[in-house]
Amino acid sequence: MAANNLILPQSVTMQALIAKGFLKHKDVSAWDGWNVTVLITTNEIDQKTALMNAQDRDGNRVALLADGSVQFLN
Repeated sequence: MAANNLILPQSVTMQALIAKGFLKHKDVSAWDGWNVTVLITTNEIDQKTALMNAQDRDGNRVALLADGSVQFLN
């Protein structure tokens, strides 16, 4: 996108990354049934910044933080 002078969004869904060919479904199939968002613009200094958010069909939410930890939000 940057090579084509397009503005990068702040976040993108995993489904969009698959549709655009950046990811293969087989490589992320463990997330089937989850609504996953990857945050592209993050505060790299703050280690508690979320890099990825996911929510399952039951409403359970988790976040992958910049420090590598996983936080359960429900």
